[in-house]
Amino acid sequence: MQYTFSIPNYVATGSDYKIMFNPTANNIFGTTCPMSTLYSDAFSINGSSGDGGSGGGGGGGGGGDGSGSGKTNSLPPYVSTGMVTEVTDTTAVLSGEGGPNPSNPSKLQTTGYFRYSPMTIPPIFCNDIYGPGMFSTEDANLGKSGNAVTFKKRVTNLVADTDYYYCAVASDQQNISYGQVKSFHTALPADSQKITANTGDPLVLGSDSALLKGYFSAPNDAVVYFQYRKTISGAPRTGGGQYPGGDTFPGFPEANIWKNIGTQNFSADTYYAAKYKKASGYPSFTLTGLAGGTKYDFRIAVCVSPMTLDKNGQCSNSAGASGGGVAYGEPVTFETKISENTSLPDLSASNIVPISATAGMPTTFSAAIINKGTGVAGFGGQIGNIFQYYEDSNPDKIIVSPTIFTDKIEAGGNATIHFLQKLSGNTHMRACADRGQDNSSKITESNEDNNCGPWTPIAVYPAPAAKLSAEPNKIDQGSSSNLDWSSENTVSCSGYGFDTGGKVKGTISVSPSKAAKYSVTCTGPGGSASDIASVGVGPGTTVSITADYMWIPIGKSVKLTWSSVNAVSCSASAEPAATDWTGEKAIGKSSADVTPSSTTTYTISCKKAAGAPDTAKDSVTVTVQSGGGGGGGFGGGGDWNNWTWNGKDWSSQNWKDWRWSGNNWTYGGSGTGNFTYGGGSGTYTYGTGTKIGEKATPPWDAIVRYHEGIETVFARQIVNRPDLATLLGYQSGMDLQQFANTVADNLARYSFAYINPNKLEVRVSYPDVAAYELRPSASGLTVYEYFKGVIVDIRNTTTTFKNKSYYEYYFQK
Repeated sequence: MQYTFSIPNYVATGSDYKIMFNPTANNIFGTTCPMSTLYSDAFSINGSSGDGGSGGGGGGGGGGDGSGSGKTNSLPPYVSTGMVTEVTDTTAVLSGEGGPNPSNPSKLQTTGYFRYSPMTIPPIFCNDIYGPGMFSTEDANLGKSGNAVTFKKRVTNLVADTDYYYCAVASDQQNISYGQVKSFHTALPADSQKITANTGDPLVLGSDSALLKGYFSAPNDAVVYFQYRKTISGAPRTGGGQYPGGDTFPGFPEANIWKNIGTQNFSADTYYAAKYKKASGYPSFTLTGLAGGTKYDFRIAVCVSPMTLDKNGQCSNSAGASGGGVAYGEPVTFETKISENTSLPDLSASNIVPISATAGMPTTFSAAIINKGTGVAGFGGQIGNIFQYYEDSNPDKIIVSPTIFTDKIEAGGNATIHFLQKLSGNTHMRACADRGQDNSSKITESNEDNNCGPWTPIAVYPAPAAKLSAEPNKIDQGSSSNLDWSSENTVSCSGYGFDTGGKVKGTISVSPSKAAKYSVTCTGPGGSASDIASVGVGPGTTVSITADYMWIPIGKSVKLTWSSVNAVSCSASAEPAATDWTGEKAIGKSSADVTPSSTTTYTISCKKAAGAPDTAKDSVTVTVQSGGGGGGGFGGGGDWNNWTWNGKDWSSQNWKDWRWSGNNWTYGGSGTGNFTYGGGSGTYTYGTGTKIGEKATPPWDAIVRYHEGIETVFARQIVNRPDLATLLGYQSGMDLQQFANTVADNLARYSFAYINPNKLEVRVSYPDVAAYELRPSASGLTVYEYFKGVIVDIRNTTTTFKNKSYYEYYFQK
């Protein structure tokens, strides 16, 4: 496949230029390109090299060789999307890895950030086609060493119980790379009213009993119970409440009325998950007194606080209470066994569960009492059962529990018994059926020798403990507090609001911007323990300073505006020293006019208390435009005020339609010009249109690529155009890329309002083609805005920013 590109319309003689297609885009300005393929090409504008000029007077830039070297080809940076951690109902921590491509001959400063969105349709690529529906985090510095750097960002203000998609992005000033798209789901909020009620499969124990089971979860404390009724078959119930044949079923007011059984209270401390607590459990109940060979329906019911069961067995709100709720599981049907008149029962006990406990904590132990015989056990009465146990440190002392009674057990059936007990050390325990405290038998059985189950070892673990403290527990904004956590009888700890790394003890520094609570939960064989700590945040001392103009002609004044918070005194300094910016300054918000004679950095420092060291400082640099630029392009060693106009052209230049007015060049037309300087010569082009609505081809370095912001486009033009850089204050020896980034940000932010006070940057909707060209003008600097080959706006620093066009949108930087 062959592509044809137009030659850039502003180049320096002999310079190389390239066009780079990002491999993640499969449609570039309407042209379909294969995925994961990188296309690049380079071309040159031929012209004879000059010898370059020496650094000129009047603040002129350093000399150059006139050749105009081309940009170095740069491979896209490396980036990979990592895992998400610490997901709550409103926050999550995103991770990624990235850095400059290690194959690049020269490394570019690289930054990384994350894009995320609650998309209803999973995105395939991570790019700007999602427009204003996508959020981005702040940048992380990935350096320029070429080594991969892991970076994380916490995102907030998420919507609870929602799917989010995210990816990592790495970019430098020439390229951008995207990581793969991943997803996560936020937790339920703390006040979630979702209630889960699942009816389990029953265990039919005989002709008159069944073990009912279920599962539930609720946002608050709950009363959980079962309901049962005989299964109704045949025609629907009549208006009088009777079924065909007049069968109302004994014990029921109406044939389809549920009867409550097995009420259990569950506390919200039963279960802990993510950021919120909720009650949860697996309740069960042995239902007896059923008819043999009969079908029954049952279901689980959950009544959530502040609702509770009233005297009529209904889940309802008490007077003045609000919230809560009730939920029912799906009904499940079972059928009891047919009764058989057979001989003797044979009772035995199963193993003990659970087989571990926490020292000093009440633990409920359970065992099944099983009737292995052919007769009903306890018919007409109850069965007395016991638990026996001894501590391993004193095996000769067997302790017997109080008698635990169960109703009759059919042949082949069973019943579950429970025993609540605190243990202090490793113990052996067993259950015995049909035994009193004296171990005597109460029921005649076919085998009296197997009533007790096996001795089961119970491992008793020491109770875990956790402690969390904050020192200091009150800080100023911008200061730090040390969180110190420790634990006993644990194997790992996790923190909320900070990362423990799984360690059972440690210290970590935190710097919350507002009052914050932190918690630690440590887990061991004996369970979990938690502790909390709080850090209060007071107003710190802050100060900021801005200038209404970041670059000015020599002799022009600029207004400095500063604002301090929680300061008792402020003082000013300047580099180089300035008599109009020194000494004490007003606290709070104020301003002052200064007139720098050269590029000057103005600093203000504020103290929190008298005699205390400086606690806040901020600076702003004002660049003063003075002389000409280096050779090899627009400019040439020397003060532009000293050039001579001979009525036709400049003595050493022939620039079509350019005029010198005041301290600026004014471009009065379009077309191509020639230059000669230092023995060399060449040609240049600079724009083709001057009026709004006029068709024109924008310079290649002014076109907005689909992943770029306007300040990136400005920076590219400043780097590529020596005349523009010099006009804006660049001097030999400066880091050109850093200079361009700083000035471009100021231009986009303060001069042309392409970045609003909320740090939202104007960008261009994919796949529209727009350009923002910087041109020197009589008023200092002008932006020519192109859209689809037409000049749609001409703006200078005095022009009020118009409403965004339909192809422009605000993007959170």
